[in-house]
Amino acid sequence: MRVSEEQGAGDEDRAPLPARTAPWARHLVGLAMLLLAVGLGATIRIHTALTDPNFDVQSARPLLRSDPALLYYITDRIVEAGGLPPEDFRADRRVEHPDGADLPAMFSVGQELLVAGLYRWLGGDAPLHVFCVWVMGIFASLAAVAVYGLTFELTRRVRWAVLAVSLYVVLEGNYRTIGFILIREDFSVPWFALHLWAAARAARVGSRRAIVAAAVTLGLAASTWHAMGFVISIEAACLFAWFLRTGRNPLAAPGALAFAGVLAAFAGAVPMLRAKLFGLSLPMQVMIALLGAAAWERLGRRPRQGTRIAGLLVLAVAFAGTSVVSGLLEGDREGYAHVFELMEAKVRHLGRLPEDPNELSFDSRLLWQGPFQTASASYYIGSLGFALPVLALALRFGVRGWRNGRGDAATMLLLAFTVTGAVTAVLVRRTIILPSLTLPVVAAVLLSRTRAGIPRTAMIAGGLAAQVVLFSVWLKDLRIPWYEPPSRNAELAHALDWIERHVPPGEPLAADFVNSTAVLAHTRHPILQQPKYETTRSRRRIEQFMTTFAHRSPEELRRWIRSQRCRYLLVDRSFWLGAGYLLGFSTKRTRGPPPGTAITALCSRDPRVLNGQAGFRLLYRSPEDLGGDSFRVFAVD
Repeated sequence: MRVSEEQGAGDEDRAPLPARTAPWARHLVGLAMLLLAVGLGATIRIHTALTDPNFDVQSARPLLRSDPALLYYITDRIVEAGGLPPEDFRADRRVEHPDGADLPAMFSVGQELLVAGLYRWLGGDAPLHVFCVWVMGIFASLAAVAVYGLTFELTRRVRWAVLAVSLYVVLEGNYRTIGFILIREDFSVPWFALHLWAAARAARVGSRRAIVAAAVTLGLAASTWHAMGFVISIEAACLFAWFLRTGRNPLAAPGALAFAGVLAAFAGAVPMLRAKLFGLSLPMQVMIALLGAAAWERLGRRPRQGTRIAGLLVLAVAFAGTSVVSGLLEGDREGYAHVFELMEAKVRHLGRLPEDPNELSFDSRLLWQGPFQTASASYYIGSLGFALPVLALALRFGVRGWRNGRGDAATMLLLAFTVTGAVTAVLVRRTIILPSLTLPVVAAVLLSRTRAGIPRTAMIAGGLAAQVVLFSVWLKDLRIPWYEPPSRNAELAHALDWIERHVPPGEPLAADFVNSTAVLAHTRHPILQQPKYETTRSRRRIEQFMTTFAHRSPEELRRWIRSQRCRYLLVDRSFWLGAGYLLGFSTKRTRGPPPGTAITALCSRDPRVLNGQAGFRLLYRSPEDLGGDSFRVFAVD
């Protein structure tokens, strides 16, 4: 792709494009295409989930476990309370028994309030899990609105906004959560996308209202997904790097204090952000540094070099100060330590799991699974499809612009964020949503600055058509792995039915962190642990239970369970025998669990072993006619 000298993305300083008033007909066409994209995206998400052969439209019991089951439980509690948080919301005794949990402080509650409120308002006739699929499918698709708006903001042309939203809706990477009944990023990412649009607009118009809009949408994104803190950190790092390279400070504009004030209000008002000390986080430190540099520039009228030095000094002081203050305040200061451990381990091992799991900490092994695995080449290429060449162009023009320190800030920051997000997506495949979200905008912006003609038109038409075909083939063959295998779903539902009928109400159950929330959501029995291990306490509870189960004797496990004021144990044989790496069983040294341990005894298929464990009475075992032998329930005497 050849970019003309006067339109180069990074050859020279380029003032924002002047607003051009497109004919109303074009705006109407653009709006129609946007509505079509939102509708198509929502239809793909909803239809694919509900028509999956393993999806049960009548009962959520075979489907919900792990994170979605926990979010379903919170949503159901709010529905029962009339659409508002229940009285014990800040001290729920069923989660992490016997300590209990402050739900809005431990979890980023947001979408649950939306779903529960709409469910009550609309009458609540449909099964709640089906209603969740509908609402979150629609809401997740609203990110297309921000893609359209951001592209129009940067190009001032309807046709480029239409191109971006068309590419966005057929990128596989934007459907990573398809089929998940509830997942945080479906609610948070659209807010972040709106923030990017609002921030680009605020940079152009500079009004206080636009600045506040950028801050409010960022605050909503941060409040509704724990991992959004790292996404915001990438944005903050790009902003500060651009400031150091060029001396241009986005928070030097009039009204920038309003942005800081709004974020500070979110940090203090949202329980989860307050518990995580978001007000002392890296993005807030960068904000303080940029505000300090702006104040230095206004007071001293220093040249850009002096302003950059001032920004670095303020950042150093802010980092030291927040470290001291965080040590004095109550909060989960180590709540994100496992993520930094994971990223360090991935870099050290070049993205590959070491053969010996004991080379990693338990926290790293716990996180290095599922969506936090390193992205394979096939997953990465399939997710980005024909937008992948755009990533190379973003790197090329981004490096040129950053090397020269020229180009409009909005475009340079977009390129930097996209490239950084693409690198992060290699290490953690869940973050594929970052380049998937912004690459369509980058494609449209870079193409808008090339010479018009038949080659450009042919390239756009051919690339988009090829991506539509690629996406259609993927969607046609898609089967949602979360609902497989059906035999396991049937076993889980049967076990939950038995627990509800035979375990006394209110009795806690010990179980692995995946199945515990299924027990919680469908039977309301208290559970000892849960899978949202963003807090240090949650990770230590998981580690203690798992290491005792896998490496200690049945008697030691019995004593530990009873110390948690619990008398029942649910064992999922398929979970425990499939978690060898997490449990630290080295493939070099052993082929499985060591003899004499609780996992060997309680996962046995020998009835004499299952019935002969002192302190454990076998009460339930999955029926043979369900096709498996996964679940057992023991009374712990």
